[in-house]
Amino acid sequence: MPYDYRDNYHRELARRNDLRAAVNTPVGILALMGSLLAFMFQNYRLGLDLGSAFFGLLSLASGLAIGVGAFFLARAIHGHTYKHIECAMRLREYHQALGNWHTKYGDGKAAADKDFDDYLEQSYARAGDHNAQLNEARSADLFRAHRAMIFAAVFAGAAFLPFAYASHYQEQAPVLVHIAETTQSKHLEEDE
Repeated sequence: MPYDYRDNYHRELARRNDLRAAVNTPVGILALMGSLLAFMFQNYRLGLDLGSAFFGLLSLASGLAIGVGAFFLARAIHGHTYKHIECAMRLREYHQALGNWHTKYGDGKAAADKDFDDYLEQSYARAGDHNAQLNEARSADLFRAHRAMIFAAVFAGAAFLPFAYASHYQEQAPVLVHIAETTQSKHLEEDE
């Protein structure tokens, strides 16, 4: 065999496992960025000023980038069916059937072995090629997710500027305190 299709097949399966492992960290980062953005948005007092508009637009852009990143991560994780070569027992049965046929009608065991090697090489090539295409698509989706995460981080970092300014310099809203009368204090007033 001039080209080792078997090696290519195993390399693509190993790459599949690498891509599976590469998805874990971005999922955690997206969750962290979403939590940070939600915290900032929850604690920011929106108003009709330029800082609020700036914060709102940047938060929206960051949220959209997080959504795009999550979409591409989901595509990188789900919907990929890898091809495998046949099970060893089926291959053995096929090899024996080829041997029987070539012994009876063909050129003997050597021809059966050559046909089986050709079949096996073709199986490795088909499965390896299919798996390589899936890995390329998953890699592209993972790249797009990383790019979206970078945009989300930049927008969230920029949104942090008006958040920090507002947290430090904006006047805090007054807190309304209502003192409730207890039944015991009403009885004391009536006794007097």
